[in-house]
Amino acid sequence: MSRHIEVQDMCTRPYPKAKHNVWNVASEQLDSGLWRYRVDGSYERGTVRAAINSTAVAAGDVLVLVYECDQPNLLIGLNTGSTYCMRGCDWLRGGALDDRIGWNACRIMDTAYPNHEFSIHRDAGWVTIRGVANYTAADWPHIERQITAGRLPAAWFAPPRDTASGVQSIPVIIPGA
Repeated sequence: MSRHIEVQDMCTRPYPKAKHNVWNVASEQLDSGLWRYRVDGSYERGTVRAAINSTAVAAGDVLVLVYECDQPNLLIGLNTGSTYCMRGCDWLRGGALDDRIGWNACRIMDTAYPNHEFSIHRDAGWVTIRGVANYTAADWPHIERQITAGRLPAAWFAPPRDTASGVQSIPVIIPGA
């Protein structure tokens, strides 16, 4: 007999529409309201602060970022000489969903970095952040089992973009444009 487990994305805005803080990166807003970023400085890497907009962010939580770019494999687990692809976090898993969309999941190790900067690489071209998520340490194993079983392509889900607050709906499992 299977048990029903409810997992919640604690992000209040899983479809990011605000411009994120950046370092060594240029940005522009798309017609969809989303923002895209590319390295535009003297270093081959830059950072975009994930701006999770979560109801809670704690050590042990898992942050997920889904992005679109020319070479999504370049950003999977990318680090800047340490073990993170988001500042203050350890990379857990990620992957390319197709030739344009990729994702990373990272465990928060240090809450001194509340915005957890996501590293991007010059060769990835323009990087559009499609979706963000924040799961508790207790919820993460349930999500990981769904990924491993092939039921969830990435560690991200949210109500459809136009769903009114508090309305039950079938979740979207890959953030669209």
